[in-house]
Amino acid sequence: MVTLALITFAYFGCYYISTYCTDYNWCTKDSCDPATGCASYTVSCDDGDACTYDDCDIYTGCTHSPIQCNDWNFCTTDTCDPEKGCYFEDLECEVKDACTPVTCAPLEGCCYSTLDCDDDNECTIDSCDPSDFYDPCKHVPVDCDDHDACTFDYCSPSSGCLHNDIYAQCVPPDQCTDAYCDKEKGCVYPDISDRCNDEDHCFDSWCDDLIGCVYQKVDCDDHNACTDDYCDYYTGCYHTEINDYTDACTDQHCDEETGISYSAVDCNDGDECTYDWCDAYNGCVHDLIICDDKSLCTEDGCNSYTGCTFVKVECDDSNECTRDSCIPALGCQNIPIYCDDHNACTDDTCNPICGCVHTPVNCDDGSLCTNDRCCPVNGCINEIVNCCDLNACTDDLCYPESGCNYKNKVCNDNDACTIDSCDPKSGCTFYTPDCLCNDNNACTKDSCDKYIGCINIFIDCDDNYYTTTDYCDEGDGCFYKRN
Repeated sequence: MVTLALITFAYFGCYYISTYCTDYNWCTKDSCDPATGCASYTVSCDDGDACTYDDCDIYTGCTHSPIQCNDWNFCTTDTCDPEKGCYFEDLECEVKDACTPVTCAPLEGCCYSTLDCDDDNECTIDSCDPSDFYDPCKHVPVDCDDHDACTFDYCSPSSGCLHNDIYAQCVPPDQCTDAYCDKEKGCVYPDISDRCNDEDHCFDSWCDDLIGCVYQKVDCDDHNACTDDYCDYYTGCYHTEINDYTDACTDQHCDEETGISYSAVDCNDGDECTYDWCDAYNGCVHDLIICDDKSLCTEDGCNSYTGCTFVKVECDDSNECTRDSCIPALGCQNIPIYCDDHNACTDDTCNPICGCVHTPVNCDDGSLCTNDRCCPVNGCINEIVNCCDLNACTDDLCYPESGCNYKNKVCNDNDACTIDSCDPKSGCTFYTPDCLCNDNNACTKDSCDKYIGCINIFIDCDDNYYTTTDYCDEGDGCFYKRN
């Protein structure tokens, strides 16, 4: 502050000079009060705009620099409101269609990917409907019909269409019917009863559903106890007088009153699993009945009291990870079930006791420097945390164990003649004010050494005149008073 005081000259008397109050600083307003003298106060540089950084330069006055609204996130739109300051609105990525999902990554912006509609099932035709946002993936069942009635058509999720031969299923329902397979009609069962027709006049022939062709002897009994009754292949029955010959299937006897009599041998062995008959030469014959229903889904057996038995095969393998069924031509089928839930955020497994299990994936990478999340389409995403505090006076670091760390910068240029400080926007500043070493003593010469600092050396007021008394005033400097 520069002031002028009352000066008295010996020859002219009192002389008054007006005080000029200025500190040469555009950041203060200077005034003078008659009672107290010069005074100054700081100028307010606030322009009322939250989008500017208000500062003051002692040489030029107030400055208003636009602030930088940037959160370094490509997923936000950065703007500034004069009343509120910086604000960041979430960026809404354009949705192209249902088959192109979009996400936003802070370091990249909008990311588009193709929806994977593959259900890993060979029994469906997979496609994507771009217009169906509710359920875009379409899975149309495959048509496995080969138009061959002699095959069993089905589809395996892992292999696709399969066509199994069903010729083995074309089993005759009885002994009087044949069976074969026609590619258009499937199993055909023609009647073959006429194969039992015989030219033997000694037998009546027909076909029995259970045992096939049956040949029953013609009854040539003439009811004469004294004759032997015979039958000729070509002519039929004829009768001769009794001789002593008997076959193995009859017991014969004769008495005087009734003549020769014959009783048939009883060949019934009481076993329902045999077909009992008698051979004229060998006697009783017991042929085993074949109990076969031509199905691999039953266990075939025979009970001596009730006859043929067909017990259903148990195909349950007690495993919840298989679908159990039985096909007569193939037997038990235990086909593994499909547990994929098409979610990259789960591990899909199957437990034989409880079935499909979908365990959430752990996306934590153990670092506090990333934001961990999981996307059902792409799986784990570990995005780098933005530690920028928009302060040029700190070093922004990140440690996996503790997260963001802000270390204050040390602004020291090792110069004793500067004022070291830090501006949050521009960083370290080193300013040398003109009045740094001013000791407000007009009797010293003020200077600064970068290593030592301020130096204040007393000036020499000697004018080398013996007619004056020389002295120095701290406020006004050298004076020379006449003797």
